[in-house]
Amino acid sequence: MDRGRLRWRMLIAASLLLAPGVMMTPVWPLAGLGPDEDDILYYLPSRSFFHEAVSAGRLPQINPHTGLGRPFLADPQAAVWYPFTWLFALVEPLPAYGASLWLHYSLAAWGMYRLLRAAAVARGPALAGGLSFAFSGFMLAHRAHFTMQHAAAWTPWVLWRLERLCAAPRAPGRRLGSAALAVALQILAGHAQIAAMTALAAPAYLIGAGHLRIRNILRCAAAALVAALLCGVQAVPTLLYVRDCTRLQHTYWDFTQNSWDPAAALTLVAPFLYGQRTPNALGDRWWGPSHQCEQFAYAGLTTLLLTLAAMRAGGWSRRTGRGLMLFGLVGAALALGKFGPVCPLLYYLPGSALFRVPARAMLLANLAVAGLAAIALNDLAGSLSPRVVRTRAMLAGMLRAPWRMGAAALLLAVLCIGVALLAGDSAARRRAAAALVPSNPALWLPVLIAVLSGAALRLAATRWQYRALWLVPAAAMLLDLAHAGWSLDVPRRATLADLVYPARDAAWLRHVRSSPHRLWVVADTRGVYSQPARKLAANTNILYGVTSLTDYGPLQPRVLRELFLFAPWGASEMDRTLLADSGWMSTFDVGWVLVCDPALPPPTDGELLAHTAEGWRVFRYRNARGLAFDADGESDLVLIEDRGDEIALRARAGTRVIISRLALNGWSARSGERSVPLLGNPGHLLSLEAPGDAPILLRYQTPGLASGAAISVGAALVVLWLVVMRSPVAHGLAHGIFAESEKS
Repeated sequence: MDRGRLRWRMLIAASLLLAPGVMMTPVWPLAGLGPDEDDILYYLPSRSFFHEAVSAGRLPQINPHTGLGRPFLADPQAAVWYPFTWLFALVEPLPAYGASLWLHYSLAAWGMYRLLRAAAVARGPALAGGLSFAFSGFMLAHRAHFTMQHAAAWTPWVLWRLERLCAAPRAPGRRLGSAALAVALQILAGHAQIAAMTALAAPAYLIGAGHLRIRNILRCAAAALVAALLCGVQAVPTLLYVRDCTRLQHTYWDFTQNSWDPAAALTLVAPFLYGQRTPNALGDRWWGPSHQCEQFAYAGLTTLLLTLAAMRAGGWSRRTGRGLMLFGLVGAALALGKFGPVCPLLYYLPGSALFRVPARAMLLANLAVAGLAAIALNDLAGSLSPRVVRTRAMLAGMLRAPWRMGAAALLLAVLCIGVALLAGDSAARRRAAAALVPSNPALWLPVLIAVLSGAALRLAATRWQYRALWLVPAAAMLLDLAHAGWSLDVPRRATLADLVYPARDAAWLRHVRSSPHRLWVVADTRGVYSQPARKLAANTNILYGVTSLTDYGPLQPRVLRELFLFAPWGASEMDRTLLADSGWMSTFDVGWVLVCDPALPPPTDGELLAHTAEGWRVFRYRNARGLAFDADGESDLVLIEDRGDEIALRARAGTRVIISRLALNGWSARSGERSVPLLGNPGHLLSLEAPGDAPILLRYQTPGLASGAAISVGAALVVLWLVVMRSPVAHGLAHGIFAESEKS
C-alpha cells in the first residue's frame, strides 16, 4: 500500500471515529441522554438491569422489577443477542450507553461511506455523504430511541452488501455470508420496524441500480433466509411471546399513528421554528404536529440543494442515483402513512399490526438525500466532463443571487406559520405569533444558513479552475447539521444526575427502597412523560432498585391490560376504581402508592406517609402479603431466595401457595426430584400446592430459547462455511491437503 492511500485511510478512520464528538459535543456529558424520553423511560433501565444480572453471573430471562414480571430475553428491544449490547456487561451502564451511541454514529457514517465508494464516488465526497447521513435529522432525533438508532446505522451496510452480492459474477459465497450477517445484525440490534422498512425499500434501490435479474432475486432471498435463521435465538422466543401481548391488537389508528405530517415539511427548512421537545435557546416547547422526534427529518439546506442539483443534472441516468431516488421515494411514501396511498394497503398484510409510527421511514429519505448530495459533491470535485458541467451549471443557475435563498427560506417559514395563525386553535396561534418575532433565533438562523449555503455552493460551482473548492459546500453541509446536533434534545442546564437520579435523596424513596413490597405509581394527567425519573414511572424504578406494578415497553402481556386497563405507558383507565377498592393490592403485593394527580382520591386503607416537593402524595398500604403467601391464610411461608427467574421457598404440605408473578408460559416448579404442577387462578398469578416440606424451586426458562439457539448456531456454521471455505486461502489450503492425501 502506498503512503498516499495509507494517509487517506488514516484520515477517514479518524474522521469517522471523532465526528460524533464534534457534531454533537453538548450531548456526551449527558451520556447521550435527553430528559423524559424513551432513553430514560425504557432503554437505560433495561441496559442497567442487564448489567446487574450479568455482573451477578446470570443471563437475565425475566425482569422481576416491572409489570408483575416481564420476559426479558424475549423482548427484541432488550437486544441481548446483539454483540454491542455486551458492552454493558463490561462497562457501567452510563458510560456504556454513551459509548454505544457514539460507536453507532460512526458505524452509520462508515457504512454510508462504503456504499458511496462502491458507487465510484471519490473518498472526500463519500466521507461527506457518510457524515451527512449519520447526523441527519432522523439519526439525531432518534438517539432518544436507542435500538432504533442502532438498527438505522446498519441500513447503508445492508444496501452495500446486497449490491455487492448482486454484482458478484459467480459463486458469491463470501458476499452471501456478509450480506446475511449485515441483515441479521440490523435485526438483532433491537428494532424490527427499521429492519422491515429497509427490507421493503432495498429492492427499489437494487432495481434502480440495475440489478433486476432472476439470479439476483434468488441471491437476495437466500441472504434474507440465512439472516432470519441467524436471528433464530431472538426470533423464536419473541414470536412465541408476542402471541400473549397487546401488540397484536393494534388497530389501523395504531398502525398509522404519528404519520409524517405534511406540515412537518417546514422543519426541512427551519428545523426549530415549531420549538423543541426539550426547550433551549433554539426553540421553546414543541407545538408542531405529532412529536418532534418522530417528525424531525432535517437534512440540511446545503444537502437539499446538492440533492436537487444531482437530480436535475441527470441523476436518473446514473445507476446509483436512480437507486437512491427510488429508495427515497419509497421511504417518503411509507412515511406519509395515513396521508399517503401506501400504508392503508400495507395494513392488510399479515404482521402489520406489530408496527406503528410510519414517520420513521424518513430514515430512508434521509439516506437517499445524503447519497445524492455526495454524488453532486463528487461532480464538483471531478475533472471537467459533460456531467460535471451540467451539475455546475445547474447550481450556478439556481444560485445567481445567494441572498434569494435566505429570502425564500424566510418566506416559506412565514407562510407556514401564517397557516397556523389562521387554522390553528388559540394556543397554536399564540405559539405561531411568538415564532415570528424577529429576535427568535429559530427564525433568523435558517435565513443565515440559507444565504451561506447558497454562497458556498455558488463559489464551488462557478470557480471551474479550483476543483478543491468542493470542500467549501461540504464544510457548510456539516456545519449546518452540527447546529442541529448541538441543540436537538439538549437541555439548557442539566447534569447527568439531574436526568437519571433526580429523586436519589427523596425521603419517601428511602422508605420504599427498604421495603420488599411493590410501588404503584398513579400517573397524573400528563402521563408518564412528566418527570418520570422523579416519580419512578415507567421503568425508571429499576434505576433505584424498586419493584413497580406498572410497566412500559413494546411488548406488554395482555393480562396486565385485562386486570388493570393499563395503557402501554402504565397509566390506567380505571385509577379511581382501583383506588376506591384497594383490597386487590394485598394479592399483588402493592405496599406503596404514589398518587401524582391531586384530583384523585387516596387509596382505601392507605396511610398517608408524605407529600413530595412536587405535591404528590405517598401512601403506605400495610396489607400487602408479600411475594409468596398462603391463599387460605393458614400458614406462614419461608421465602428462601428470589433471583427473578428463580424463586425458592418452603411451605407446609398441602398449602396452596400464590406467588405474585404473572403465570407466563415458561414457569415450572420442582420439589427435590419431583415436578410440581402449576395451578390456574383468577388473578393470573403463579399458584401451586406444596407437595411436602422440601424446598420448592420455581424457575423461568424462555420458551423457544433452546430451539432458536440451535437454529442460530446452524446458520452461523453455514455463514462460517460461506465466508471461510469459499475464500481463496481456505480453498487453496483444502486443495493442498486433499492433494497430499491422494499422494500418500
